[in-house]
Amino acid sequence: LRIQHTEEEKARWREEYSKKKAEAPMFVGAKAMLEELHAEGYTLVLNTTAANQNCLPLLDRARIKDLFDFLATKETSKSKVEKFKLIEERYGISSSEMLFVTDSLGDLRESDIAGVPTIAVLWGAHDRSFFTREEHPNLIGIVESFEELAKLIEGR
Repeated sequence: LRIQHTEEEKARWREEYSKKKAEAPMFVGAKAMLEELHAEGYTLVLNTTAANQNCLPLLDRARIKDLFDFLATKETSKSKVEKFKLIEERYGISSSEMLFVTDSLGDLRESDIAGVPTIAVLWGAHDRSFFTREEHPNLIGIVESFEELAKLIEGR
């Protein structure tokens, strides 16, 4: 049995989700790390499946939107692989020169397809077992803290 929802219900749920997402707190240490990377001259790109309506209010509220050189949201493409290609073209770099940080197994799979070195973080969607249950040729590390993440970034 499949329940059909009205377009009004779906629109209300999307609006409630957007509001909840915009009010979500940032992980402690995230803003400081982004500010440091930006100050050191790194090109920062947000490659997300989130829609503008869900991520832009959060970035604005946290005052970090201007730290990013490019926001590759759902409106850019639904595919992270396509967005990786766009980033390559836009910045004249190869996929192997990028570094992707994610908390999602799906993202890790897409970075494997795109050939982008990736760091998985454990403070988001999945625990370590999700990232280690299958081979990921582009997984260069799994970290539990921003300190560990900083060390891996510095090592590249």
